[in-house]
Amino acid sequence: MAPLVSPEQIVCVGLNYLDHCKEADLDVPKYQVVFFKFAIIGERDSMEIPNNSNRVDYEEEFAVVIGKEGKYIQEEEADNYIFGSTIMNDVSARDQRFFDGQWSRGKSADIFAPIGPSIVTKNEISDPHNLNFSLKLNNAVMQE
Repeated sequence: MAPLVSPEQIVCVGLNYLDHCKEADLDVPKYQVVFFKFAIIGERDSMEIPNNSNRVDYEEEFAVVIGKEGKYIQEEEADNYIFGSTIMNDVSARDQRFFDGQWSRGKSADIFAPIGPSIVTKNEISDPHNLNFSLKLNNAVMQE
């Protein structure tokens, strides 16, 4: 089961890793590329590929779980709003995403955000910039 149930918002930032931009032969965006996921599933839940797609892809992501509401938060105060973190698989229908440049169209199917298996509170990780992740598909390591 997913460690969260019906979060209010799932806000994602695209092209936020320089290496990924280089790998995809894309320019580093001048402004943040923002898209949304509308539903989550558990990390081991079954996924059904949408009928209108034949090019589904995946990316492992570090997901930050916000613990309290805020608005116009100063950068130095941002950490006070973080509850913890988890892992999310950013699943995409690449053929839908590149169809017309609308990122959400290819990234927001209701099974496209597996997360978990748990949430780690922020005090349990001393340096979130020094973590290692891997993504497996049918027991084969696809990303590390």
